[in-house]
Amino acid sequence: MLREYCAEKGLSTQFENKNKVELDNLLKQFYANARKKDGTMYCKNTMNSIRYGLARCLMAEKKVNIIEDVAFGLSNKVFSALITQLKRNGLAKVNHHPEITKDDLQKLYSSFDLNTPKGLQQKCMFDIMFHLVRREEKICESKQRTSSR
Repeated sequence: MLREYCAEKGLSTQFENKNKVELDNLLKQFYANARKKDGTMYCKNTMNSIRYGLARCLMAEKKVNIIEDVAFGLSNKVFSALITQLKRNGLAKVNHHPEITKDDLQKLYSSFDLNTPKGLQQKCMFDIMFHLVRREEKICESKQRTSSR
C-alpha cells in the first residue's frame, strides 16, 4: 500500500532506501492520507494492521523499528491522532457475531461422537474455543464498565 501511495504521489517507491528522516516524513503523509479505493477512511484495526505490516517489512529490510524508534516521532504522533479520529468517527468498533443460542449449542454437542477419538477431540477443541471467546467477552465487558466509571 505504501508503494502504491508513493507511485500515486509521484514519489520513489523504494522507501527502503530512504533515511530515517525521509521515511518519517513519508509515513506521516501516508498515515494522514491513507484511504480505501472509494475514498473512505480505513477502520482502526486495518490501520493498525497496515502499520505493523510496514514495521515488519522495514525491520526485515533495514533493521529499523518505525513504532519504537524516537526518529519516527512525527509519524507516530500523526498515527496516534489518526487512531483518535477514527475512534471519534465510530471506525474503531468491533462487529461481534451474534451469540450462539442454547438450541444451537445442543445441536453442536449432539453432533460430537464422544466414542471416537476424533469426536472427542472436536468436542474438546470446541469447548476450549467457546470458553476463551466467552472469557474474552467478559474481560472486555468488565474493562468497559470500569472505564465508564
